[in-house]
Amino acid sequence: MKLVELNDTDSFPYGYRNDWMKREKSPDVRVAKTASVVDNACVMGSASVMDNACVMGSASVMDNACVGGNTSVMDNASVMGSASVMGNARVGDSAIVGGRSSVGGSALVRGNARVVGNGELQATSDYITIGPIGTRQDTITLHRDTKIGVRINAGCWSGSFDEFMARLTDEHDDYSAMIPAAHALLLKRMTPLVAQEADEPKEDR
Repeated sequence: MKLVELNDTDSFPYGYRNDWMKREKSPDVRVAKTASVVDNACVMGSASVMDNACVMGSASVMDNACVGGNTSVMDNASVMGSASVMGNARVGDSAIVGGRSSVGGSALVRGNARVVGNGELQATSDYITIGPIGTRQDTITLHRDTKIGVRINAGCWSGSFDEFMARLTDEHDDYSAMIPAAHALLLKRMTPLVAQEADEPKEDR
């Protein structure tokens, strides 16, 4: 295993994968002084890895995403879009954090979880995954979202609980039984949303 540590904040015009330039045109990335990139981890686009953060395994940080604090992004996980992972949070397995989402505190996002939109996870209890479920054996993620309260991600679809339930037909018995129960459980245990956050216009989905 080769560990790459940088003494100063450096930028790389073609992206950064361990100690060699990824030969694709992309904007600068930044890997800060005490941050580390391990194994086959990849940082590209305009992404930043700051503070004591570690990106390891075959994980990727891309686009305008930012990873900082004492966080770890590991395994085959991806942080993308304008997402951020801060504090002591960890993202692992094949989890995806994207959109304008933020993961912080001591939250652990793992498995096949997908946190997108305006997701805001401050604790592991701020999301639930169900699956494999349905004919496509999907993993469905329900998570805290500052725009719509709870967001549901199923395959390439993403939206509110009401929108999801409105799409169901008689062929979706599994979903009809499990999703309302998971939604109720998440509302009970997740970090409360600030009132003004939940009342903001529901856009940018």
